[in-house]
Amino acid sequence: MYQQNQWVVKLRARQQRLGETVDEYYDKLERLYWKANSTRRLELKEPVKIECPMTIQQALKKAKAAEAIYSREGP
Repeated sequence: MYQQNQWVVKLRARQQRLGETVDEYYDKLERLYWKANSTRRLELKEPVKIECPMTIQQALKKAKAAEAIYSREGP
């Protein structure tokens, strides 16, 4: 739990660094996000995977929809 909290702190503080590309920045944010939200990762992975998204936008849309459904049903 302590390590997970540290990842949340790092995620919130993370800013794009000088010379860092948008892709590199996004990749690091995404990695921190999944570490910080490890329990959510498993329940959101399957609905997104089943959808077979072709773009990150499609994957994000499906993940947000699944998250909204799971949030209404509780933990």
